[in-house]
Amino acid sequence: DNDDNDDSAKRLKRWCIKNLSPAQLQRLFQMPRAEVIEQLKNRYGIHSAFATVLSSVVEQVANFEVTKLEPDGRGEVELGFE
Repeated sequence: DNDDNDDSAKRLKRWCIKNLSPAQLQRLFQMPRAEVIEQLKNRYGIHSAFATVLSSVVEQVANFEVTKLEPDGRGEVELGFE
């Protein structure tokens, strides 16, 4: 299992499957959005830059019905993550 050859989205997906149950993942996306970054930093050791990106994506998904914003990633990895 060589993470060096995988993109970030694949590593994140693998990490979620390995470390979080479906119920934990569901709770993560149901908690107040302001708490998501704190949980990722304090509980899982995910650095704040990535947590900020994840928080932005969660916010974008949560408000899609209102904003109708399309994915705005700058590259294949960001678009794939969104």
